[in-house]
Amino acid sequence: MPRIPPSSGGVSRAVSGVGGTSPNWQEVHQRVRELRRTFLHLSVKTPTDVTFRRLGPSQLRCYFLLSPGQGRESTLFYADINLDTPWGNRTVYQEVLDSGRSFLWRQTSREEQLLSERRRISTWGITNYELHTQSGTLVFPASSTIFQCVHPLRPTGPVSPRELPSCQVRLNPQICPSNPNLIAFAARDDIYVCNTKTGEEKRVTHVHSGSGRLEYDPKSAGMPSYVMQEEFSRYQGYWWQPCTSDSVYRLLYEEVDESEVPIVQFIVPDETVSTVEEFRFPRAGMANAESTLRLLEVEVGAGEELRVTTRHLRHDLKQLAPWHEYLVRVGWLPHGYQIWCELLDRRQQRLELITLGLNSFTGQRSSNATPSLPTSSLPPPSFPPYVIISQHSNTWIDVHNLLYWWKMPTEPSHLMLIWASEETGHRHLYFLRYQLSPPPPPEDHNAHQDQGGLVSAQLIQKIALTRGEWSVTTSGGLWVDEQHNLVYFTGLRDSPLENHLYVTSISHPGLIQRLTDPGFSHQVAINDRKSAVDVNNKMVGVAGERQGDTAGTAQLLRQPGIEGPGMTPYHTEKDK
Repeated sequence: MPRIPPSSGGVSRAVSGVGGTSPNWQEVHQRVRELRRTFLHLSVKTPTDVTFRRLGPSQLRCYFLLSPGQGRESTLFYADINLDTPWGNRTVYQEVLDSGRSFLWRQTSREEQLLSERRRISTWGITNYELHTQSGTLVFPASSTIFQCVHPLRPTGPVSPRELPSCQVRLNPQICPSNPNLIAFAARDDIYVCNTKTGEEKRVTHVHSGSGRLEYDPKSAGMPSYVMQEEFSRYQGYWWQPCTSDSVYRLLYEEVDESEVPIVQFIVPDETVSTVEEFRFPRAGMANAESTLRLLEVEVGAGEELRVTTRHLRHDLKQLAPWHEYLVRVGWLPHGYQIWCELLDRRQQRLELITLGLNSFTGQRSSNATPSLPTSSLPPPSFPPYVIISQHSNTWIDVHNLLYWWKMPTEPSHLMLIWASEETGHRHLYFLRYQLSPPPPPEDHNAHQDQGGLVSAQLIQKIALTRGEWSVTTSGGLWVDEQHNLVYFTGLRDSPLENHLYVTSISHPGLIQRLTDPGFSHQVAINDRKSAVDVNNKMVGVAGERQGDTAGTAQLLRQPGIEGPGMTPYHTEKDK
């Protein structure tokens, strides 16, 4: 954190009031407000939500959120980087969107305010966005609605986003990876899918009646419960299948039932008058919300109309794991044939990572499905529900996002992943390889499904990639280069005050190399293991596949291998 000079509005460490006396409560309150204002100003000047788009073999486009000028309204920027240019060249970043758009100044809804509060977001304007890297489609929520635009390969200036009109508050838009025309979003405690090509907006779940009375409307779809957002930092409640081979776009979603959660009234202060709002709030020792998973199959007909089929789990999560209380993490395996989820008990002392195949969901295609749609000749493979990891603790288990599934396992019957565990007292990374039992024969498939229960995958290899009296950090993420068996991560190996980017090799576990400069704390985003953006407490740097001398705090790193990483700086500046 940079030092705040007294002239910048920062608060000095002295606490004396007028005439050297102790400050009164009014003076303390004023100083706290000044300090918050100062740190808020610093936070909105730091690039966040960095993503990448590969334009060519040596051309990379970097997108990020930043607040221009002196305001708090963040917007979307991009920088084009030529990795073949000599080091030290200035990289210009520009605004993606037309700055004359007025959506930044619209009033935000109560739903957006609550979501931003739980995500600890203090800025206005665009606070998150979705990028479809192949088409350049950008989607972002702002001011209770959704905007979409396509950023061309060679932009001639800022683009004007298109508002997707609606009469309801829409949150968390997600682009379908296999069809960027399909956007899923949450509204009124249900999930909708919009076909931006035709403008059709279809409600795909019907669990919330919209009666306006909490006691009569306890269910929702697509939005995690309060505890899941506030305590476990999961804000998403639906996930598109990463790829498809049968022209069916699958959307996995969470259905939440808060029937047993007590209703609590809160006084919400306003500028004019205080109002009372009701929320489902689980008090200590009382019931929590219950969650289950559903699967939507979305098809696009010959006339671009949307057709949706809902599939349910053959055996609910409570049947598979009666001990669990929280559904803390959910996602898809890279091949799209299995989903994974992490289940946690109420005391947070037992956690299991399980996988479910598409065959774990029942239900038939809708009778009006278009028969002429091209489909794969082979059905998706069948998998029993597996227990991959089971952890137990005498204290409690810290839930994290450090999980990577191998895209190309060495054997079809193997599952390979990187997982973080605190089994040694510090959070470290482990390479795990599992042997899956062969699927049951077709004639025994239905009988096997009816039996239910989880099957334990066989652990055949475990490698501790990091070790020692320090911890891998969760904020930086995890990146794996499968081709070279390299794992990139952030941690506190050099100092508990400095977060650095490191690399290690699965072939040489324990051999760790730091890739960022000492003396600073770094936040890093990596693209395809060859280029990265390093945001630290001094400036922004773009890292790429280059070799040279280390200079400043912006570094270009080469793919580490036998020769080791080299460093070269790239600097960024605003296009004025």
